[in-house]
Amino acid sequence: MGTISARYNGKKLSGALIEGNTSEMADVEDQTLLDGRFFTEGEDDRAAHVCILGHDAWDTLFDGQPALGKEIVVETGLYTVIGVSTRKSSPSAAAKTPTTTPSTSP
Repeated sequence: MGTISARYNGKKLSGALIEGNTSEMADVEDQTLLDGRFFTEGEDDRAAHVCILGHDAWDTLFDGQPALGKEIVVETGLYTVIGVSTRKSSPSAAAKTPTTTPSTSP
């Protein structure tokens, strides 16, 4: 877990929490999605650049507009949004990436 900045369409979010996760996220965390889905096993296997945005991150970057399928720029590259958490859920962003900092994937 760490903090990052993220950008989309000229908007910037600084100091967001980032947490690596796996396809088992839905089984072990009490998190509900407002929109989209959780990570798949295939995304784990290939360390796909996909993310689930926390509600506040989504609101800041997308002004409450649809985010699924859109790419955000994070310090470690481009990530496709596959989900948006409800307000009570955290972290601000969860991501899959090939680096070991934000991900538990090999």
